[in-house]
Amino acid sequence: MDMNGKQLHRWHFKFKDAFPDVEDIDIWYNQEHWRYFWRRVYLFTNGDLLAIYEGNGIIKIDKHSNLIWAIKGGFHHDFEVVDDKIYALNRRLVTLPRINQKDPILEGLITILNADGEIIKNISILELFEHSEFAHLMEGMPPAGDLFHTNTLEILDGKFAHKSPIFKKGNALLSMRTLDTIAIADLEENKIVWAKKPDIWKTQHQPVMLNNGNMLVFNNLFIWKRKDKAKYERLSQTNGYKLVRQKIYKDNMSSFIEFDPLTMEIIWEYRGEEKDEFFSLASGSNQRLPNGNTLITESDQGRAL
Repeated sequence: MDMNGKQLHRWHFKFKDAFPDVEDIDIWYNQEHWRYFWRRVYLFTNGDLLAIYEGNGIIKIDKHSNLIWAIKGGFHHDFEVVDDKIYALNRRLVTLPRINQKDPILEGLITILNADGEIIKNISILELFEHSEFAHLMEGMPPAGDLFHTNTLEILDGKFAHKSPIFKKGNALLSMRTLDTIAIADLEENKIVWAKKPDIWKTQHQPVMLNNGNMLVFNNLFIWKRKDKAKYERLSQTNGYKLVRQKIYKDNMSSFIEFDPLTMEIIWEYRGEEKDEFFSLASGSNQRLPNGNTLITESDQGRAL
């Protein structure tokens, strides 16, 4: 749309036309209702569009919404297009005895594809941690299922490599919600080269590098307890969201934190106001605007600030 809200162009494509052979089964790691919307899109300069059906696959369509290619897989949350390559978060259901001898896990991946949708490489995020000095940060992960719940992928451009080699071009900035951890991975060396799990954030979303070398992150800041989960689900059926938040998470609010990744000094933080509390139990995103303001999506309450 233009700056006056007038629609200029529209893309659309039905899941069943891209993936006619996918079984119509609703399973917890690949849900059927995720097939009715796109989780994220990327617009090419010629009008082509790249889109994720959460947990199901990626498609590329042209400016007239004709299918160019489609690839099935557990693609989810985030991707980036860099130098004619597509870097996407992916996951696969596997049984790894070294992690769990009985129950399957969702192994998180960074999948690299070429412009034609062909897989060049799959990189295990689990192995990135195991091959590094930060393997101890996995101690708090679940025993099965979605171990990391990685929700952010940003390929670094090397702009700040002069400050530290962790920022070299091609390294990947990652956010693992389940681990309360933000990390940078060297995809050539196949290991995590920087990772932080401080007390200043919990179950975070969308860390991004800023033009000043700092990072900005959505800090959900809540501790999820099993007894709280049951209580939350019960209360949410009969009460408004804000009342549920007051009853269960009365001591917690979300925030946005700008911090120096090398010193971990907090540069700036927004926590809302007492009369207008800021809180999102899950999800959330941010963007630093060219004029220095910060755009915030408070997902659970459906607000943009």
